[in-house]
Amino acid sequence: MDILDLVVSSDEELIRDVSVFEPLLADHMSISFELNYCVATSECTQVTRIFSKTGNLYAFLGNVNWDFLIELSQTSVVFWEELLLVCQYGIDTFIPIKKRSDFSKKSLFMLNQDTLTAIARKKVCYDSWKSSTTNREFWKGNLKYWTKKCNSLVSRDRSNHEQSVASNPDANAFHSYVRKVFNRPCCIPELRVGNVVFTEDIDKARCFNEFFCSVFTEDNNILPNFDVPAAAGISIETVDLSVFAVRNALSACSSSYSSGPDGVPSIVLKKCCDVLVEPLSSLFSMCFEEEILPQDWLCADVVPIYKGTGPISSPNNYRPVSLTVSSCKVMETCVKDQVLQYLLSNNLLSDHQQGFLPKRSTLKELLQCVNECITSVNKIDNTPRYARH
Repeated sequence: MDILDLVVSSDEELIRDVSVFEPLLADHMSISFELNYCVATSECTQVTRIFSKTGNLYAFLGNVNWDFLIELSQTSVVFWEELLLVCQYGIDTFIPIKKRSDFSKKSLFMLNQDTLTAIARKKVCYDSWKSSTTNREFWKGNLKYWTKKCNSLVSRDRSNHEQSVASNPDANAFHSYVRKVFNRPCCIPELRVGNVVFTEDIDKARCFNEFFCSVFTEDNNILPNFDVPAAAGISIETVDLSVFAVRNALSACSSSYSSGPDGVPSIVLKKCCDVLVEPLSSLFSMCFEEEILPQDWLCADVVPIYKGTGPISSPNNYRPVSLTVSSCKVMETCVKDQVLQYLLSNNLLSDHQQGFLPKRSTLKELLQCVNECITSVNKIDNTPRYARH
């Protein structure tokens, strides 16, 4: 039997409600089905803050009497709550809010000066045409000219940028540009698990939670053998959490706009480093002395990120990203840097450790493995071979 009427799909979850009907005007059967495809609408907006404008926030935090708050709080947990309230009030008061639609693209390329000048002249013509009562035809003609001119110049700049990206030997630049062009909407569409559809935000969160928990890998508590002997009298008793150490950690943190449960992104800590370094140093020292951490530092906001392939309505095509408290990450950086320096200076790390170390990577481990394999083969048949990389 020859089958002529088919519905071909790379994923069975992409289609649903398939029905077959009798032929209408031809000898082929009629097939009806629905696609599991979601398109974001312009109603879905994302509220963001313009953290590039932190001048007023910097001045506000610089006028806070942190010594008085430390003396008043007495404990690290209370002082963290006071510090968090001050930062959140400063952000809400002095950082402006900007609303953008899902479809409003970020700037994908730089505009030349002549393009920016043309855009400014176009705006002048538009404002003059809108406010004029006598010379509207004159300004309308100029507006048409500069609109056409702007479109031509923007197309030129886009073409030049794409050519430079295509000729760039760094593949990451190309993939980064492609991701910006085909960016996904910030809102999570309706999710489908079998025949169950989740449309409410709380139901989507529970769906993601169940899926992420099902694929989570628990630690087996098996540690490798530590065969590097430590010299007598070598130990690390404490961690330096001075203003100098915290300042280095703040300067090294990322300029990310994403925030954890505290609502304070790392870019605020970095740009307000000079006024926050002393209270953060005191907070970290209090946490070590009391041997306790604030409850917020033990939590994280898990954000689902679309992988880029497969149906966007399937939870299987998302990966979780945990957003923790930025202040906690700064303290972790202080501890990590000093512990790593202690291990490296005393040769307490195995030579086989390649990952998570400066100037080392898993690629070096693979090259060493290939080199050892080739060396072993050469010893057997005395034929020189070389690895290509």
